[in-house]
Amino acid sequence: MAKFDGKYLTGTAGPTVYKRYRNMQLVTAKSRLSKETQTENTKRAAAQFGVSSRLAADLRKNFENIVTDFYDGTMVYRFKTLVQQSLRPALDRDSGNYQFTTNSFEKLNGFEFNINSPVMNTFFVLPVQTINGNILKISIPEMYVSEDICFPRKASSCMLNVAVGMYDLHNGYKSLCPVQSIEIGNDKSNDVIPAQELTFEIEPGCLCISMFSFQFIQKTFSGNLIMNSKQFNPAAVFRAVIADGVVDKGRTEKWQPIVFGNDGGYSKKA
Repeated sequence: MAKFDGKYLTGTAGPTVYKRYRNMQLVTAKSRLSKETQTENTKRAAAQFGVSSRLAADLRKNFENIVTDFYDGTMVYRFKTLVQQSLRPALDRDSGNYQFTTNSFEKLNGFEFNINSPVMNTFFVLPVQTINGNILKISIPEMYVSEDICFPRKASSCMLNVAVGMYDLHNGYKSLCPVQSIEIGNDKSNDVIPAQELTFEIEPGCLCISMFSFQFIQKTFSGNLIMNSKQFNPAAVFRAVIADGVVDKGRTEKWQPIVFGNDGGYSKKA
Protein backbone atom coordinates (compact mmCIF):
# COMPACT_ATOMS: atom_id res chain seq x y z
CA MET A 1 0.00 0.00 0.00
CA ALA A 2 1.28 3.46 -0.88
CA LYS A 3 1.31 6.24 1.73
CA PHE A 4 1.11 9.99 1.09
CA ASP A 5 3.04 12.31 3.44
CA GLY A 6 1.55 15.48 2.04
CA LYS A 7 4.08 15.83 -0.73
CA TYR A 8 5.37 12.39 -1.78
CA LEU A 9 3.97 8.91 -2.24
CA THR A 10 5.94 5.94 -0.94
CA GLY A 11 5.12 2.27 -1.23
CA THR A 12 3.24 0.17 -3.77
CA ALA A 13 -0.16 0.54 -5.42
CA GLY A 14 -1.13 -2.22 -7.82
CA PRO A 15 1.64 -2.71 -10.39
CA THR A 16 3.34 0.59 -9.46
CA VAL A 17 6.09 1.41 -6.92
CA TYR A 18 6.37 4.96 -5.56
CA LYS A 19 9.67 6.21 -4.12
CA ARG A 20 11.19 9.47 -2.97
CA TYR A 21 14.69 10.32 -4.19
CA ARG A 22 16.12 13.58 -2.86
CA ASN A 23 13.35 16.05 -3.69
CA MET A 24 11.81 14.07 -6.52
CA GLN A 25 8.95 11.62 -6.85
CA LEU A 26 9.97 8.41 -8.61
CA VAL A 27 7.47 6.00 -10.13
CA THR A 28 8.59 2.55 -11.29
CA ALA A 29 6.90 -0.67 -12.34
CA LYS A 30 6.66 -3.40 -9.72
CA SER A 31 8.85 -6.41 -10.43
CA ARG A 32 6.96 -9.47 -11.62
CA LEU A 33 9.78 -11.80 -10.57
CA SER A 34 8.72 -13.87 -7.56
CA LYS A 35 11.01 -15.86 -5.29
CA GLU A 36 9.64 -19.05 -6.84
CA THR A 37 10.70 -17.98 -10.33
CA GLN A 38 14.15 -16.69 -9.40
CA THR A 39 17.15 -18.62 -10.68
CA GLU A 40 19.93 -19.73 -8.36
CA ASN A 41 22.19 -17.06 -9.84
CA THR A 42 19.55 -14.40 -9.18
CA LYS A 43 19.11 -15.54 -5.58
CA ARG A 44 22.87 -15.60 -5.07
CA ALA A 45 23.26 -12.09 -6.51
CA ALA A 46 20.48 -10.80 -4.26
CA ALA A 47 22.12 -12.36 -1.21
CA GLN A 48 25.48 -10.84 -2.09
CA PHE A 49 23.86 -7.44 -2.59
CA GLY A 50 22.30 -7.71 0.86
CA VAL A 51 25.64 -8.60 2.44
CA SER A 52 27.43 -5.66 0.83
CA SER A 53 24.64 -3.24 1.74
CA ARG A 54 24.65 -4.28 5.41
CA LEU A 55 28.42 -4.21 5.66
CA ALA A 56 28.67 -0.80 3.94
CA ALA A 57 26.14 0.61 6.39
CA ASP A 58 28.12 -0.70 9.38
CA LEU A 59 31.42 0.63 8.04
CA ARG A 60 29.89 4.08 7.58
CA LYS A 61 28.06 4.17 10.91
CA ASN A 62 31.32 3.62 12.76
CA PHE A 63 32.44 7.06 11.48
CA GLU A 64 29.13 8.92 11.72
CA ASN A 65 30.26 11.18 14.59
CA ILE A 66 33.29 12.26 12.55
CA VAL A 67 31.71 12.57 9.12
CA THR A 68 28.46 13.89 10.70
CA ASP A 69 25.51 14.24 8.32
CA PHE A 70 27.39 16.71 6.10
CA TYR A 71 27.94 14.23 3.27
CA ASP A 72 26.79 14.61 -0.32
CA GLY A 73 23.61 13.05 -1.70
CA THR A 74 25.39 10.26 -3.56
CA MET A 75 27.74 9.18 -0.78
CA VAL A 76 25.75 6.17 0.46
CA TYR A 77 25.40 4.73 -3.03
CA ARG A 78 29.03 5.40 -3.97
CA PHE A 79 30.33 3.80 -0.78
CA LYS A 80 28.08 0.75 -1.07
CA THR A 81 29.21 0.22 -4.66
CA LEU A 82 32.88 0.12 -3.64
CA VAL A 83 32.16 -2.29 -0.79
CA GLN A 84 30.27 -4.53 -3.21
CA GLN A 85 33.20 -4.41 -5.65
CA SER A 86 35.54 -5.34 -2.79
CA LEU A 87 33.48 -8.32 -1.67
CA ARG A 88 32.77 -9.84 -5.06
CA PRO A 89 36.30 -11.15 -5.85
CA ALA A 90 36.75 -12.34 -2.24
CA LEU A 91 33.73 -14.68 -2.34
CA ASP A 92 34.48 -18.37 -2.72
CA ARG A 93 31.44 -19.59 -4.63
CA ASP A 94 31.92 -23.22 -3.67
CA SER A 95 31.97 -22.69 0.08
CA GLY A 96 30.08 -19.40 0.23
CA ASN A 97 32.83 -17.98 2.46
CA TYR A 98 34.78 -14.75 1.96
CA GLN A 99 38.53 -15.12 1.68
CA PHE A 100 40.18 -11.74 2.05
CA THR A 101 43.72 -10.65 1.40
CA THR A 102 45.41 -7.71 3.08
CA ASN A 103 44.31 -5.28 0.35
CA SER A 104 40.84 -6.65 -0.43
CA PHE A 105 39.28 -3.30 0.51
CA GLU A 106 41.82 -1.03 -1.17
CA LYS A 107 39.08 0.35 -3.44
CA LEU A 108 38.02 2.41 -0.41
CA ASN A 109 41.38 4.20 -0.30
CA GLY A 110 40.80 7.89 -0.99
CA PHE A 111 37.01 7.66 -0.80
CA GLU A 112 35.52 11.15 -0.38
CA PHE A 113 32.47 11.47 1.86
CA ASN A 114 31.58 14.82 0.32
CA ILE A 115 32.52 15.22 -3.34
CA ASN A 116 31.64 18.92 -3.13
CA SER A 117 34.65 19.49 -0.85
CA PRO A 118 37.22 16.75 -1.43
CA VAL A 119 40.11 16.38 1.00
CA MET A 120 42.52 16.34 -1.94
CA ASN A 121 41.59 20.01 -2.55
CA THR A 122 42.22 20.91 1.09
CA PHE A 123 45.22 18.90 2.27
CA PHE A 124 48.38 18.84 0.14
CA VAL A 125 50.77 16.62 2.10
CA LEU A 126 51.13 12.85 1.81
CA PRO A 127 50.92 10.95 5.12
CA VAL A 128 52.33 7.43 5.43
CA GLN A 129 50.60 4.55 7.23
CA THR A 130 52.43 1.52 8.63
CA ILE A 131 51.30 -1.40 10.78
CA ASN A 132 53.67 -3.23 13.11
CA GLY A 133 51.97 -5.91 15.18
CA ASN A 134 49.03 -4.29 16.92
CA ILE A 135 50.22 -0.73 16.34
CA LEU A 136 48.98 1.30 13.38
CA LYS A 137 51.06 4.42 12.84
CA ILE A 138 50.24 7.40 10.65
CA SER A 139 53.18 9.69 9.95
CA ILE A 140 52.33 13.23 8.87
CA PRO A 141 55.29 15.11 7.38
CA GLU A 142 56.24 18.68 8.19
CA MET A 143 53.61 21.07 6.91
CA TYR A 144 53.80 24.64 5.67
CA VAL A 145 50.32 25.90 6.51
CA SER A 146 50.24 28.58 3.82
CA GLU A 147 51.05 25.97 1.15
CA ASP A 148 49.71 22.67 2.44
CA ILE A 149 46.29 23.61 3.89
CA CYS A 150 43.63 25.40 1.87
CA PHE A 151 41.59 27.44 4.36
CA PRO A 152 38.17 28.78 3.39
CA ARG A 153 37.74 32.51 3.61
CA LYS A 154 37.36 33.80 7.20
CA ALA A 155 38.62 30.54 8.75
CA SER A 156 40.96 31.20 11.67
CA SER A 157 41.95 27.58 12.32
CA CYS A 158 41.04 23.99 11.67
CA MET A 159 41.04 20.68 13.50
CA LEU A 160 42.57 17.81 11.59
CA ASN A 161 40.85 14.71 12.98
CA VAL A 162 42.35 11.28 12.32
CA ALA A 163 40.25 8.21 13.07
CA VAL A 164 40.74 4.45 12.74
CA GLY A 165 37.75 2.11 12.62
CA MET A 166 38.25 -1.61 13.29
CA TYR A 167 36.02 -4.41 12.01
CA ASP A 168 36.15 -8.05 13.05
CA LEU A 169 34.43 -9.48 9.97
CA HIS A 170 34.87 -13.05 11.14
CA ASN A 171 32.87 -12.71 14.35
CA GLY A 172 30.82 -9.60 13.56
CA TYR A 173 32.06 -6.73 15.75
CA LYS A 174 33.22 -3.16 15.21
CA SER A 175 35.00 -0.50 17.21
CA LEU A 176 36.55 2.95 16.79
CA CYS A 177 39.96 3.86 18.16
CA PRO A 178 40.07 7.12 20.14
CA VAL A 179 40.12 9.96 17.62
CA GLN A 180 43.32 12.01 17.55
CA SER A 181 43.27 15.67 16.53
CA ILE A 182 45.78 18.27 15.47
CA GLU A 183 44.87 21.97 15.75
CA ILE A 184 46.22 24.03 12.86
CA GLY A 185 46.04 27.81 13.05
CA ASN A 186 45.70 29.99 9.98
CA ASP A 187 48.57 32.13 11.15
CA LYS A 188 51.37 33.27 8.84
CA SER A 189 53.63 33.93 11.81
CA ASN A 190 53.49 30.22 12.72
CA ASP A 191 53.57 28.73 9.26
CA VAL A 192 55.49 25.52 9.99
CA ILE A 193 53.85 22.53 11.68
CA PRO A 194 56.47 19.94 12.73
CA ALA A 195 56.19 16.36 11.50
CA GLN A 196 54.03 14.21 13.75
CA GLU A 197 53.34 10.52 14.31
CA LEU A 198 49.94 9.31 15.47
CA THR A 199 49.72 5.78 16.85
CA PHE A 200 46.59 3.64 17.25
CA GLU A 201 46.30 0.28 18.99
CA ILE A 202 44.50 -2.17 16.72
CA GLU A 203 43.51 -5.82 16.79
CA PRO A 204 45.25 -8.33 14.46
CA GLY A 205 43.12 -9.84 11.71
CA CYS A 206 40.67 -6.93 11.64
CA LEU A 207 39.81 -4.65 8.75
CA CYS A 208 41.25 -1.27 9.73
CA ILE A 209 39.97 1.85 7.99
CA SER A 210 41.77 5.12 8.68
CA MET A 211 40.30 8.46 7.70
CA PHE A 212 40.98 12.17 7.82
CA SER A 213 38.42 14.91 8.40
CA PHE A 214 38.79 18.67 8.69
CA GLN A 215 36.71 20.93 10.90
CA PHE A 216 37.20 24.61 10.10
CA ILE A 217 36.59 27.32 12.69
CA GLN A 218 35.85 31.03 12.41
CA LYS A 219 36.38 33.31 15.39
CA THR A 220 33.50 35.71 16.04
CA PHE A 221 32.65 38.18 18.80
CA SER A 222 30.35 35.57 20.35
CA GLY A 223 32.84 32.70 20.18
CA ASN A 224 34.07 30.08 17.74
CA LEU A 225 31.81 29.17 14.82
CA ILE A 226 32.06 25.81 13.05
CA MET A 227 32.12 26.50 9.32
CA ASN A 228 31.45 22.98 8.03
CA SER A 229 28.14 22.42 6.27
CA LYS A 230 26.36 20.15 3.84
CA GLN A 231 28.20 21.93 1.03
CA PHE A 232 31.62 21.97 2.72
CA ASN A 233 32.88 19.11 4.85
CA PRO A 234 36.25 17.60 3.82
CA ALA A 235 36.41 13.99 5.02
CA ALA A 236 37.94 10.97 3.30
CA VAL A 237 39.17 7.43 3.83
CA PHE A 238 42.96 7.27 3.91
CA ARG A 239 43.64 3.53 3.95
CA ALA A 240 41.58 0.33 4.28
CA VAL A 241 43.64 -2.74 5.09
CA ILE A 242 43.18 -6.05 6.89
CA ALA A 243 45.90 -6.35 9.53
CA ASP A 244 47.98 -9.51 9.63
CA GLY A 245 47.23 -12.05 12.31
CA VAL A 246 44.27 -13.92 13.75
CA VAL A 247 41.32 -12.20 15.43
CA ASP A 248 40.96 -12.83 19.17
CA LYS A 249 37.20 -13.04 19.70
CA GLY A 250 37.72 -12.67 23.44
CA ARG A 251 38.84 -9.10 22.79
CA THR A 252 36.51 -8.08 19.98
CA GLU A 253 33.26 -9.49 21.39
CA LYS A 254 33.13 -6.49 23.72
CA TRP A 255 32.76 -4.21 20.69
CA GLN A 256 29.53 -3.19 18.98
CA PRO A 257 27.90 -5.93 16.85
CA ILE A 258 27.70 -5.80 13.08
CA VAL A 259 25.70 -7.91 10.62
CA PHE A 260 27.89 -9.42 7.94
CA GLY A 261 28.32 -12.45 5.74
CA ASN A 262 26.63 -15.78 5.81
CA ASP A 263 26.68 -18.81 8.09
CA GLY A 264 30.20 -19.65 6.97
CA GLY A 265 31.79 -16.30 7.75
CA TYR A 266 35.13 -15.84 6.03
CA SER A 267 38.71 -16.95 6.14
CA LYS A 268 41.74 -14.77 5.40
CA LYS A 269 44.44 -15.99 3.08
CA ALA A 270 48.07 -15.31 3.93
